Amino acid sequence: MTAIDDGSAAAVASFDAPPGLTEMFINSTDSLRHRSINQKIPPSWNDHPPLFVINIPSRTRPYLWRKPQEDLVTEKEDPNLLKGMIRKGIPPPLRCAVWLSNIVQSSHPDQSLDVSHEFRTLAKVRVVDGLYDSLWHDKDNNNTHQQESANGISRTIHRQDVKRMDFGNTAVWTRLDEEQCVGREALERVLYALHHCVVGGIADYAPLLPSLAVVLLGFMSESYVFYSCREMFLHSTWYFATSRAEYVATRRAFLDVLERLHPQTIAVMEEQEATDQFTEAIFQDFFATILPEWMVSRLMDMYSLEGSKVLFRFGVALAVLYGKEYKEHYMYASTERNKYWLGLMDYCHSGEDGNGLNFEVLVKKAYGVHGRGVRKRFRFPRRPILARIIEMEEEAYRKQQMNLAHSTGGSSEEATHHDADATTDFYLHHIEPLGLVIPPPPADPFHERIIPKFAESTFVRTKLAEWLPLSLRFTKLDLVFSTSHHGRTLEALYRHVATARHTILILEPYHDSSNKDKILIGMYASQPWHPSTRVYGDGRCFLFRIVLDDEEVGKEGMSEEQEKEQKQNDRPVSQCWKWHPPELLEFRSAASDDQESHHKSYAEQAALETFQISTNDFLSMGGNEHGGSGLRLNEDLTKAESSTAAGFDNEPLLPGGGGMFEVGLVEIYQLVRQMDGVPVK
Repeated sequence: MTAIDDGSAAAVASFDAPPGLTEMFINSTDSLRHRSINQKIPPSWNDHPPLFVINIPSRTRPYLWRKPQEDLVTEKEDPNLLKGMIRKGIPPPLRCAVWLSNIVQSSHPDQSLDVSHEFRTLAKVRVVDGLYDSLWHDKDNNNTHQQESANGISRTIHRQDVKRMDFGNTAVWTRLDEEQCVGREALERVLYALHHCVVGGIADYAPLLPSLAVVLLGFMSESYVFYSCREMFLHSTWYFATSRAEYVATRRAFLDVLERLHPQTIAVMEEQEATDQFTEAIFQDFFATILPEWMVSRLMDMYSLEGSKVLFRFGVALAVLYGKEYKEHYMYASTERNKYWLGLMDYCHSGEDGNGLNFEVLVKKAYGVHGRGVRKRFRFPRRPILARIIEMEEEAYRKQQMNLAHSTGGSSEEATHHDADATTDFYLHHIEPLGLVIPPPPADPFHERIIPKFAESTFVRTKLAEWLPLSLRFTKLDLVFSTSHHGRTLEALYRHVATARHTILILEPYHDSSNKDKILIGMYASQPWHPSTRVYGDGRCFLFRIVLDDEEVGKEGMSEEQEKEQKQNDRPVSQCWKWHPPELLEFRSAASDDQESHHKSYAEQAALETFQISTNDFLSMGGNEHGGSGLRLNEDLTKAESSTAAGFDNEPLLPGGGGMFEVGLVEIYQLVRQMDGVPVK
């Protein structure tokens, strides 16, 4: 079975092809090295929907007078089955189709799978190619009007102006130049288009992006690589870091996880001074400087669907597998200073001889349990925990940079000398208030204009910026729901925030029919609010209280005497409570010989990972073993309650509330990008 040749794809898209032909999967093509790709597809995969069909024997219950019979039950594609299949490896001719559909599926979890799967087929060639072609204009063309790009930015780019963009990763160009790769110009055009038409031409930092584009170009055309990278950049929280602080935090978080799971492995790595080189190879080079090319392609099979967690899983697994080999074979085989790294390269590239890395063993290790030889093994940290660890490392990096600036007297040269790879993360040193979208007047003069109230305060927007993850500080608040305009029902709330991924809910509490301290309370949600029977969200969620009287203290904050006096007077202060992983529970499996301890561990973990809960009867964040919530609103948004939530360790958001309290105005803002107003994904 063979797939449709990609060379005919553009021709197919240029006319109304028969329905059967448009359902065929797009074929892979090497746009980087111009090598031919084996077009043979294994029998378990298809060149048209469904992607694969697996026949599972199923025994039918016989009648008394009949013998048992076995029927073949057809198991079609579902998300969990897809994960299992791609871990075994996607056939090379189908990688273009499956990689793009995986990226679209992960970037838009709220849309139907059928929409994502359509990107595998020839029916979407015209859309993908047309989007990319519309970005380019020749200078000789008299038509100089601005074209609207995919995300609403009006940009005109010319092929004559293309120059190399590195997104903070110059090493990728060095490797391609040394290789004299014939497809370097294709990479230049893709990265240039991404820089000017997706990130708005502003200073950007995403060192993993060029490495991903290189891997994608090995199986995709330029237009498909652009579309894939565009989706990943617009939904970067799932895939890669987009700031210097987030990049450093991600590398440090990886070392935190490795140290917790395998302390002896990281001890050897630190002794050989290989931690920086190892994490750079993962989070900047996408393993391209360590693993053979075919293994990197296998990693992309999984990364396109599962995102950055794949890098954590395989990085830890590789460190552990090589750590054992290093002690047995490489430690005393050389006296070179970088013998750890040289041994790693030899180990990864000698697998075909049977003496080095076995990729199938690496896959099993990456998705297995950790901690061999200990009484309680450790499971890999869940995605919410990873997100929170990265956020904590971001906060630590910010404090470190601020202390460095103070210690050097604000000298940028000395700070840069301290970290040669540092870029100007100017938002680390001072906190600017979030922007605010001012709604335009309604077209109908009889319709009321929606005017934000709480976010009008610069103080409120500054406090929110201080508490948000660093990657979200250059955003604006866009009011999407207000009880004064949309009514007091959860149904209306869910309807207006259905597509808002990052939202901040702010409400005005009343206790004893008063709000004498002028307090606002609320919560930041990392996923769209919607009716659900399950807990969702992740470790980036947080609860907060803003005391408007604190604004009078000034931008420098309270002095020690003022803070002490405020505590003595038992007055509330503006504060944020973020979820934090416990010391041991986040990595430990619930496996235990003690059944009571087994269930207790599950119960504790369930309470600790209660982020967002929303039904038709209430909406809440955080929970505890007594059934309370960090903040909970009833179905008509008129009453709320707040208590200490496990994992957040917050005090009741309304001091002295003692249970239920009345709610005044409720507003929900979504975060949008400053440059173009596109909602943050």
